[in-house]
Amino acid sequence: MATATKRKIINLKVEEDLKYQIKLQAVKEKTTMQDLILRVMRNYCQSKDDELIIEPVNEDELTREEKEAIEEGRRDIEEGRVYSFDEYMKGRA
Repeated sequence: MATATKRKIINLKVEEDLKYQIKLQAVKEKTTMQDLILRVMRNYCQSKDDELIIEPVNEDELTREEKEAIEEGRRDIEEGRVYSFDEYMKGRA
């Protein structure tokens, strides 16, 4: 049995002419405005993911300050001083 994907609501205000353009495009594609917007956003996010290239760090090129910051971060993790993004943004960190 397939499980349903959990969905969240996003309220989005757009200019009247943009709403009209989105609606017109959805009609042309025989789809809903929601499906059109979701497809466009997924494609956009995917293209941004494709652009993200993370290269390995050459530790010989790190400054002393960068190396110390990495070690401090490792100690924080080992000692349990970690917070979720939400906790950090709410000032709990």
